[in-house]
Amino acid sequence: MLLGTSTGRFTATKPELHNLNRKIYNVRDMLLGASNVFSIDFSSQEDRMSAYITRDPTDVADFIAGKDVHQELANRLEISSRDVAKRIRHATRYGMKVNSLSKTLGIPYSEAERLYDTYRIKYERTFFFATSLRVQDEFYTPVLGRQIKMSTYKEHTKFN
Repeated sequence: MLLGTSTGRFTATKPELHNLNRKIYNVRDMLLGASNVFSIDFSSQEDRMSAYITRDPTDVADFIAGKDVHQELANRLEISSRDVAKRIRHATRYGMKVNSLSKTLGIPYSEAERLYDTYRIKYERTFFFATSLRVQDEFYTPVLGRQIKMSTYKEHTKFN
């Protein structure tokens, strides 16, 4: 059964398809082997929705050009690891601050601060939107004008 979480991520239960070992059970190949099945690519769905909602020109341009947004972020942050850039993007978007970023990545505070500040400057609209959600209890999305009420305790995020 496919479900959506309150953050917008897709998940599957009974069975938990996302937790199966890909080397042993290639669910995509099994499903796409059927004659009446089609594929939808959800790669970078959170990043795509973030670019759409915030209209961040940097992300929008990267998606339109077909670039790897995480590698582009790594280039802009002047770091070599795409995976570290991806972690920084998601951690910052979900509210992680410099001290936690330093501990999570195992880097000096000064380097975490540089990465955080560079992300904030280069992705200003995304950063502002994520920051503004921390002080709002609701916002309207451009996706069908849906109203999303945010609980201060995060246990009950309601979509209308």
